[in-house]
Amino acid sequence: MQMQKITRDAVQELLALEDSPKVTIYIPLEISAAPPHITENQIRFKNLIHKAVEELQAAGDSSKLGKMLCNTLEAHYDDLDFWKVSGRGLLICATPDTMHMFQLPIDTEEYVSVDDSFHLAPILALLGDTPDYYVLALAQQKPKVYKGDMYGLELMDIGVPATMREALGIDEPNQQSENQGSATGSSLNTGWFNGRGGARDPQDNDRLRFFHLIDKLLCDKLDRSIPVIIAGIDAEAAEYREMSKYPNILQGIVQGNHTETRPEELFEKVIPIVNLELVQPEHDAVREEYERLSGANPERVAGDTKSIMAAAEQGRIDKLLAQLSRRTTDTVQDSVNSVLRITFPEAERSKTLNNLATRVWQMSGKVVNLLPGEMPHGATMVARLRY
Repeated sequence: MQMQKITRDAVQELLALEDSPKVTIYIPLEISAAPPHITENQIRFKNLIHKAVEELQAAGDSSKLGKMLCNTLEAHYDDLDFWKVSGRGLLICATPDTMHMFQLPIDTEEYVSVDDSFHLAPILALLGDTPDYYVLALAQQKPKVYKGDMYGLELMDIGVPATMREALGIDEPNQQSENQGSATGSSLNTGWFNGRGGARDPQDNDRLRFFHLIDKLLCDKLDRSIPVIIAGIDAEAAEYREMSKYPNILQGIVQGNHTETRPEELFEKVIPIVNLELVQPEHDAVREEYERLSGANPERVAGDTKSIMAAAEQGRIDKLLAQLSRRTTDTVQDSVNSVLRITFPEAERSKTLNNLATRVWQMSGKVVNLLPGEMPHGATMVARLRY
């Protein structure tokens, strides 16, 4: 069994499962697929599966679930191909008749639950924080366009030419002659002058024509409601932004030429821009809306567990704001930079939170993950009500 990516459809499938008990295991993983990190991942995998089996036994469960978990451990412990695509974490969701394993795109604390429902509150929030986006690796040679999600970047084939000369039909010896002398030729716009009164360099004209061609492809082939992030040198990125007709280009850029950068490396540079310009503004708006309503229309918010539970049962929760992660350097990764890490409250509160989050999700509400310092009034959980 290979790891899946988390999707809304996969979560809906999990929530529809009726057999019980349900085991949920969150396992933090080292990203590197090289020793000794694989060994560390294998040990955590083994220890947390053993913990789940022990909890099943302590609960007096005699179903085949414990055996299924042990079989999963045996099948994958020494499977190096399995560990090469492990991601930042692993989520296991199992019942006596089903077993699902998912890659986690962010770090997580170790966590095991044996319950009559899966503990998926962090996943429901994660799905709400995963906007689609494009990345344009802009350059005169080998420009590329990627589609991005919470897991990484996928190269798109929308017909972007490999080079400027190929796109414009430029003959290089002829171009060199034009640069040395007259500014004529089919590839040039000789009526275009720069702001200093002199004629624009023919190569500048060609570059702009090439960027216009790229921009037309983006406007014609992409979903223009999805934002674009530019990766390129500052001058060319600014030039492209000024002439572009694409309606949604984010302000942040990934500086430098990234046409040969590995997608996973470019992804790491893009994610801070996604968080800053797409995720964080939405979090800020949700928090500000809650604080405004709590003062002006307090009947439209719920700030204590009892009120939140009652509103969830009535289907009145539009947004559940909960503390489901924190930024920390205390992870299994070899990094001095803080990362976002899924966190869990103590067992009973975790069960309550997961039941509430699941109910809100099933009633078409939204689960919003706020960091500890972002939560209104320092609460661990609050709700914005529909009515």
